[in-house]
Amino acid sequence: LKSGDLHNFESTLQGKSGELIPVQVSCKNFSFEGQDYICAFVRDERERHQARQTIQSLERQNALILEAAGEGIVGLNLEGKTAFVNPAAAAMLGYDQQELIGRFSHALWHHTKADGSPYPNEECPIYGAYKDGHVHHGDTEVFWRKDGTCFPAEYSSTPMRNDQGTLVGAVVTFRNISERKAAERAIMEL
Repeated sequence: LKSGDLHNFESTLQGKSGELIPVQVSCKNFSFEGQDYICAFVRDERERHQARQTIQSLERQNALILEAAGEGIVGLNLEGKTAFVNPAAAAMLGYDQQELIGRFSHALWHHTKADGSPYPNEECPIYGAYKDGHVHHGDTEVFWRKDGTCFPAEYSSTPMRNDQGTLVGAVVTFRNISERKAAERAIMEL
């Protein structure tokens, strides 16, 4: 405090009843008529602390849902970069989760059609969800793994909007439908 700088820190005070109260303290020293003083403002942070705990609890619940889901789940921002990915999606695509975060999804796992021809972004329904704001479904395309192999996928690409209704990205859910496609081929052969 002798430096004269304003100091902010979190602390805990004990109330008259013995309750521990989270607080935010802002203090600064000053001189007045030859005397040194410290001025401190203490703000009760119980509501903000409770809100923070609620948010952390919701974040843990969301993480548990993503971890437990058997379908692949990928969150994309408006640039098409991966914002979040669950373990099932990473495993199906052959990547570690961290390898996908921040990378362009289309270029990694939806870049080529089943016939081997290029798949431009503008034609991609997944891309469409975070550009046109509509839900897109499909089950006739393939997703590409890190090792260069592909699998038939059934997917849904759903736009994400913030509280103001502004488009902020898309959530893609998908599953590997190799077994279903093999069964359909077997039925057709019969």
